[in-house]
Amino acid sequence: MTSKTNSNTSNTLPQGPKTFEPQTWLTTEQVAALLKVGTRTVCNMITAGKLKSSFVGRRFLTSARNVEAFIQAQEQDFTQSE
Repeated sequence: MTSKTNSNTSNTLPQGPKTFEPQTWLTTEQVAALLKVGTRTVCNMITAGKLKSSFVGRRFLTSARNVEAFIQAQEQDFTQSE
């Protein structure tokens, strides 16, 4: 009895992206300092869905990219209302 080996299978994991850019995660206190608002205001924006965030452990963490997107969206809303 002969066994066939499949040359297409390998024991390695699939290759992911060649470069990995880690995200910077900010606490509600850090976001509040950047936006010059209170931490309660940041929590309200998160729960209202205006600012994307992740609940990790017992705190909200927001990526710097999401803060930038929030700021850009606010700027667009402001320029459209003029």
